[in-house]
Amino acid sequence: PVGLNYSNHQHSGSKVSVNFGATINPKDHYPNFESLINAVYIALHPLVVQLPEASYEEYLELLISNKIDLTDPEKVSDFLGNKSVHLKTRLSTPPYFSNKVMKIFHLPLYWTWLINCKKIKDQAFIATWKFIIGLVGIPLWYIILLIIFPIIGLGSWGFSLAFMGIIFLVANRSGQE
Repeated sequence: PVGLNYSNHQHSGSKVSVNFGATINPKDHYPNFESLINAVYIALHPLVVQLPEASYEEYLELLISNKIDLTDPEKVSDFLGNKSVHLKTRLSTPPYFSNKVMKIFHLPLYWTWLINCKKIKDQAFIATWKFIIGLVGIPLWYIILLIIFPIIGLGSWGFSLAFMGIIFLVANRSGQE
């Protein structure tokens, strides 16, 4: 069994942990595949982060606000073991000013994302699309700002927008969704 834990599957560049469990020999369970499925389920349990489904969003927000590593099943389990204490000390997340300003300096790329995000059917591909837009769009946007803007007589604007855009791009620490 292999447990994959993501700090945020919607945020490209987020942290991922891969945890390997003890090998399960399928021959030990043949022909009773139900016992194999059960053995895999039991073996995966300590390898992946477990959040109660009834209050999933609440626990997720609680873990994030308390800066618990979502890729470490042991740390999450230990934290949730004291859930009654932590539920009372729930923290709210502040707005992300640098994220908003970064979107302004990269407005054409943000518009591209807004237009295309509605077309994504599977939520697991959100980070992939953001990565593609950043990988292709960011270099093109800065080429436009630093090469095309001076050609049309807006060189100082292009340089200023590129400089401020890079600062807010690096400073952006948007929260997890």
